[in-house]
Amino acid sequence: MLLPGSPTQKIGVPRLYRERIKEGRTRRHKEAVFDRKKLEVFTKDYLNPSETRKSITPLTYDTLSSFYYFRMVPLKVGNTYNIDIFDCKTLWNTEVKVLRREEIETQLGKFKTVVIQPILKSEGIFARSGDMYIWLTDDERRIPVLMKSKVKIGSIAATLVGGSYWPGKK
Repeated sequence: MLLPGSPTQKIGVPRLYRERIKEGRTRRHKEAVFDRKKLEVFTKDYLNPSETRKSITPLTYDTLSSFYYFRMVPLKVGNTYNIDIFDCKTLWNTEVKVLRREEIETQLGKFKTVVIQPILKSEGIFARSGDMYIWLTDDERRIPVLMKSKVKIGSIAATLVGGSYWPGKK
């Protein structure tokens, strides 16, 4: 399903997604290979040896590539969008709310941002333990500059600390 106002091209859809997690007792080593012609995904679990094939939609993304998709969508405050995300186990239709525009300051400077809230249902990178918020630059690049989420043992915040984002700046 295409999002309202989104491009019709399938730019940024994943072909391969690998997940290797070693966090305390949590261990995962999975892989998903997307077959866009057959609209299937082949998954392999290396720790609990198993393989599966599942159906996907034409615009199915993995947890990380969904960020790229939202860089192309015109985000309007108050709107809610849906995106299909496959987490190496289940295909989730994930709701993403556009909450507000906000200016924030990080060690890289001030940013005008759009704050989005994905309503995660999967066990992916961030288990559904609490609300997640992502601050994207409010321009055509939509660079994620801040992310905050609650996790089982507390909360995390990820802040962009470098890169070559700014034209004309070194």
